[in-house]
Amino acid sequence: MEKMKIKIYFYLVFFLINLSPMVAQSNEILFKKKSFGKDFIIQISLSSPEGSDTPDTGKSIKQQSLFFTARPLDNLSFKDKDLSNSLFDLKLVQSTQEITPVEINPIFENDKIIAAVITYPLDSFLWTDSFNFKYNESVTGDMGIAEEFWPEFTKYSGFLTQADENFSDMDYLSSIVVLLPFLTDDDLITSFSFYSAALDKLFTYFEAFFVMNQNSYNELLEKSTNQLDENLLDDYGQFLKKVEEANNVLTPLYLFETEPRSAEVKQSFSQFLQTVDSQTTNASEQFKHQLLTIFETGNYQDYKFKLYMNLILKLVTNIGSIKKVEGFTPLDIALLDNFETQKSDLIDLEWYDEFIAIVNLLNEDIQNGQLLSTVAFENILNQSEFEQQPYYTILLAFDFLCKRDLEQFSEKLQISFETCTDSDLLYTLETWYMSIMVTRDDINDNVLASLNKGLEFEEAGEFASAEQEFKKVIKLSGNFAPPLFYLGRVSHKKEEFFVAERYFTQALEKYPQYLAPSIYRLNFFIDSAEYAQAMVELDMTLEKSPYWYFYYLKAQILYELMEYENSTAIIMNSCLSLNDDNFDQYILLGDNYIGLENLEDARLYYQKAGAIDPENEIYSQKMSALQKLKAQMSEPEIETE
Repeated sequence: MEKMKIKIYFYLVFFLINLSPMVAQSNEILFKKKSFGKDFIIQISLSSPEGSDTPDTGKSIKQQSLFFTARPLDNLSFKDKDLSNSLFDLKLVQSTQEITPVEINPIFENDKIIAAVITYPLDSFLWTDSFNFKYNESVTGDMGIAEEFWPEFTKYSGFLTQADENFSDMDYLSSIVVLLPFLTDDDLITSFSFYSAALDKLFTYFEAFFVMNQNSYNELLEKSTNQLDENLLDDYGQFLKKVEEANNVLTPLYLFETEPRSAEVKQSFSQFLQTVDSQTTNASEQFKHQLLTIFETGNYQDYKFKLYMNLILKLVTNIGSIKKVEGFTPLDIALLDNFETQKSDLIDLEWYDEFIAIVNLLNEDIQNGQLLSTVAFENILNQSEFEQQPYYTILLAFDFLCKRDLEQFSEKLQISFETCTDSDLLYTLETWYMSIMVTRDDINDNVLASLNKGLEFEEAGEFASAEQEFKKVIKLSGNFAPPLFYLGRVSHKKEEFFVAERYFTQALEKYPQYLAPSIYRLNFFIDSAEYAQAMVELDMTLEKSPYWYFYYLKAQILYELMEYENSTAIIMNSCLSLNDDNFDQYILLGDNYIGLENLEDARLYYQKAGAIDPENEIYSQKMSALQKLKAQMSEPEIETE
């Protein structure tokens, strides 16, 4: 109802304005002077092409013509010759130009020519200027065409109505957009009676739009007084985008220099945009610091920090196969599904959303050539003695990869091999290292494609197809060791152990520092109880690769050989100095002391293992077995007669 009142009011005012007798739309002129009786006077009025009193301006404009109807007064009528001769002398005079009729058509009534429609060309006619008609020496008074008949009237009056409706709906930006066509120097548009009102509305609507956005911004600021979250940060981003889009929309208003208020509008909204942009950046940085501070201040005694570091390490080091490396790509969140236990912990402890947000922030840094901040690396370095895996060295390596420093990346990867205790992680890190090698050597893409195709077949259990691809790679690349290792691994899965061992040996002949085939060969000897051969292999391996993993394997073999003191010495002197936070080595130490019948030291090292992983079943089993053994050894001997 309110909208209807507005419309009625608008049209009433409009009607009164445009029908005001400022300039007449019809007039009279002397056509013929008579010596007796009344002179022949004709009335000239704006009309349609058919001579109706209500002209169809749309049709007139389309035809590029202007139509007037000449009617004799006092029941007189035109003669044929009037139409063919005299009326063509009826000139439309506007400013200094005279416009001659191009066509005259009669209107008949009872076989009399009661009127004539006179057609004038529009090409030089000015709608906004007054005009008159001249016939011989006679001239009419000033005439004008009401603006409702002007070419753009309907369109522009419609803009005004639509803007009012949008404003009533509080759609302030749309109300501004609708009125932007009024920002023109076109004489026709600026001559509309509602032009000034339209400009005033435009700036009024802008003020309402500006206040609305300021209020929205203040609400965001108020929410920011509490801790930021990802949803609020997204709100900031969406609001900034909205303001930027509005700023682009308002550009025509800024550029309308003939209106002094335009400069004020530009200054106020531009400053507002800068403020929103700056605050959005600050909020983003605050949120980022808020989330990433865990890497800058956390420690391994905090389970949250420990869990996050473990998962970040898994996401960072993930690699499907050997590939050419140029830089580091963003972390894949979907990989969390591969780590069900850790993911469940994130969900159960209500850390999942936060961790996802952290990964997203890290991905932004990765794209900017950085994995973690300098402060974060300093914090992780200070806790290196508590690392279960070489987190610091590995993450530092990938930070160099983010910076596309392949030399430092390669160097740090090799250092990480020394203290790594997880064979799967060691294999993954070596895959990255081999990727660096194929990048340096510029291994043919077809070779890598066949290699990875073979890996896909292996993963699917299609061993024959996998072997075919790996053998193809060997033929395509002479000194490339990986396909030999993969052939050995397939043979191992097929339980063709001696064939596998042969392939592993060939791989090592091509690349002696190759860890993966060494590990497989050693495990083959250990599983086969070929301890002497394993020891020979281990000693050669340790000469070139003095890593925790191989020292531990040696300690295992010595234990199997019942050389408990030598096994203990290897762990104490070598393993612990490289990584003292490994569950398995403390279990092995406990087993050695059982063998040495030192139950107290056995209990001590079992408990050290339990401190690292108290839920591990092996820990429980060892402690139970130790208790039974102590009980047996404490039972008194029964004397027999």
